Amino acid sequence: MSRNKMDVRGKPRIRKLIALLLFAPLLSAPPASATVVGSSGTVIQIISYPEFGAGDFVFRLSSYPPGCGGGFWPSPSQAGFKTTVAVILQARARGQSITVGGNDAAIWTGSNSPFCKVEWVVEVD
Repeated sequence: MSRNKMDVRGKPRIRKLIALLLFAPLLSAPPASATVVGSSGTVIQIISYPEFGAGDFVFRLSSYPPGCGGGFWPSPSQAGFKTTVAVILQARARGQSITVGGNDAAIWTGSNSPFCKVEWVVEVD
């Protein structure tokens, strides 16, 4: 009889555990207002700040999407930071167009103009 009582008591705990495991990823999801916006154009300006942040790097394109009026910034903490900067510098030197995806919810703090955090860069030409 005591075994049946243990089974009955264990079921609600298992259900709670399953519910927690199913809904936990939703609690850590990014805010609904965050969007990745894309823009294509040539790099018209590059600014490097060796003494600001972690050695911040920002750039502007010949066109930009709403919400990223200042330009874009790859974060030095991103794993692909050096590669991203290299692609941007190469595009600038060659006059190539690039397409940039920027997160408009992750705005660079070094300016009053909104610089969106770079999520990806693609060479167009």
